[in-house]
Amino acid sequence: MTAWLGETGTVVVQCDALPLATRYRWRTRLAGSSAAYVLAASTVAPAAFLTEVAPGSSIEIVVQAVNVNQQGVASEPIVFTMPVAKAAEVKLAEAAHHTNGNGAPALASAESLNGNHRR
Repeated sequence: MTAWLGETGTVVVQCDALPLATRYRWRTRLAGSSAAYVLAASTVAPAAFLTEVAPGSSIEIVVQAVNVNQQGVASEPIVFTMPVAKAAEVKLAEAAHHTNGNGAPALASAESLNGNHRR
């Protein structure tokens, strides 16, 4: 299994495809934690996007192949650390998407908010 930071700021994980697998379960927990792994994604392809990773945090990731109602043994965990700088860039890009281009919030007209249009 491998993990890397995708262009959109999500963690991309991928494992080898297994011939009898009908889906894959991706589970995570904070690195070094003794807590149980939590389901982060369930996919039919041997890859997933993990979106709930806090900037600067390190997570352990495991994957299990599933065939209908039978689950395989979980993989060995890998550790992924979310870079702080990249997460900040993604937040800035999201904020810029909701601005007028110069950093000020984009304002909607009253007509577009209430559905009344002048002719």
